[in-house]
Amino acid sequence: MIRGAALAIFCVFWCRADDVCPKAAIGKSGTATEMSWTSGTGRVSPEKICTRQQLTSANAGEPLAVAWPETGIVSARIKGTFTISFCCAEGLEEKTETLRYGPDNKPLDTVLQAAEEDDDDGEYPDFSEEDAKSIRTSFTGELWNGSRYVKVDLALGAAASHPYRNQSVFQFTVMDQSSEPVTVEWSLPTEMSKTRQGSYVPVLLEGKARLATQVFNGKDQPAPARGTVDLKTADGKLLGRFTARGFTKAN
Repeated sequence: MIRGAALAIFCVFWCRADDVCPKAAIGKSGTATEMSWTSGTGRVSPEKICTRQQLTSANAGEPLAVAWPETGIVSARIKGTFTISFCCAEGLEEKTETLRYGPDNKPLDTVLQAAEEDDDDGEYPDFSEEDAKSIRTSFTGELWNGSRYVKVDLALGAAASHPYRNQSVFQFTVMDQSSEPVTVEWSLPTEMSKTRQGSYVPVLLEGKARLATQVFNGKDQPAPARGTVDLKTADGKLLGRFTARGFTKAN
């Protein structure tokens, strides 16, 4: 039953990973000696906005250490252009945040066009409804694991439904189209698996695409949340630590 539901609803998010906000218009940008950054948004529908934050290292031959926590980059070493995109939000906010880069953690002030933090209205319709609660975060670009670069192309999705009292469903989906399989350790589904039994559904799509869906049933009211995301190569080497939005059970 859970397996069937997972396969039925995973296309709430997907058919490809890629950048979830590819047509974002750049609203803010800046440069430093070693790198440049941009921040932009796109209109997905009359009610929905996506955001796109991008870093580009000037030296394409050396990994550049970066930390831009408000965008979701806790720590990583990039080559060339790295992008984090989010979809979708109803509102937008502009905020000044510090980007740190290089071996000395040089600070650089940035101005982000960011999705508003969720103002939880407590409404979580069925997944079949047009206003179902679902969000996506994508990570694209080359990351260094200490010995080699990996071209990462990941999209993480989360959805939650609570249409009836004492009936809730939480879904977490990872689409991986990276140059090699990437291990995704996402704290939100990991924590949920400690208190309830879920269903894990791996699916191999066309080409190199790998899709995995976790579904948890329960009685708890959902709530928006942020979770840490560790990306690793198959040999356990860390590519970077990030954060991504999703859902958890309300307190």
